[in-house]
Amino acid sequence: MVVIDLLDNVPKGSHIFVDNYFASLKLLDYMTALGYGLTCILRSNRIGNCPIESEKSMLKQPRGHYDYLVSSDKKMIIVGWQDNRRVLIASNVIGIEPIAQLSRWVKKHRKKNYIYAP
Repeated sequence: MVVIDLLDNVPKGSHIFVDNYFASLKLLDYMTALGYGLTCILRSNRIGNCPIESEKSMLKQPRGHYDYLVSSDKKMIIVGWQDNRRVLIASNVIGIEPIAQLSRWVKKHRKKNYIYAP
């Protein structure tokens, strides 16, 4: 894996951020075992059998809706958040707190709308 090859000079315990091109739950699990913190954006086809709310179901929810799942060993979290489309975030370092309030432009109503984001 490319990410593992780049860690030669990175001290254990460091927090690494990875884009969706390289990210997977397998990488998150492996980095946890090596002692690195990892936060990444996931693609929908890289979550395996994770029972997080589906993209189709989230599209029916209002903007700002989120669903999350914590692993059974409580070492990893996956968050699905509805913005313009579903965003999947996984981490072994951070959780969903604090919930932030963001402003988003709503073209249809020609005004800003405030939504929540984990």
